[in-house]
Amino acid sequence: MGVQLSETGEGKRATRRSRNVKIAAIAVIVIAALAAVAVYDVNGSLDLRDREVRLVPTGSMDGEPQPYDIPTIPTDSLISIKHVDSGSVYSEVSVGDVIAYTNASGMVIVHRVISIDEAADEIITKGDAVSSEDAPISADAVIGEVVGVSHVMGEIVSFVKESPILMIGMIAIILVMLSTIPEIVKIVKKKDE
Repeated sequence: MGVQLSETGEGKRATRRSRNVKIAAIAVIVIAALAAVAVYDVNGSLDLRDREVRLVPTGSMDGEPQPYDIPTIPTDSLISIKHVDSGSVYSEVSVGDVIAYTNASGMVIVHRVISIDEAADEIITKGDAVSSEDAPISADAVIGEVVGVSHVMGEIVSFVKESPILMIGMIAIILVMLSTIPEIVKIVKKKDE
């Protein structure tokens, strides 16, 4: 004959709480992994219908702040680009706006508009930290206008991109810390009684 042990209500709640914390932690990891995969898409962007998110890895826009909506874009910033149809570029984009476009060699460039000549179908851009103008582009080359900048989020994405193993280790440490919280709470409650 064996002795059957039954868990108390308190023990069942702690077990359930511990299981819920682990499930939540796994969900966070899965969501973070999916976001990282999306950011590392083949073309280097995350598409959100009429918006796109990109990482700016260079310092060509990391110059003196300018008196516009987007004053500057520090190196390793995450930017939000609002897509603009080529037919409406000249009505939606103005001098001083920061745009993303594809240059002649197929690279995506993010620079400020310094001149627009609609009759000649020419837009001239320049990086804030660069002394020379870019080659003129047509409206067809414009991907969209930069409408948001987050340097902190960009730093996080850059960190994950450069150190995925370290990031996984940090997540594991956080999970271990989270899983010990119920035990710590239980010990503190017992101590207070």
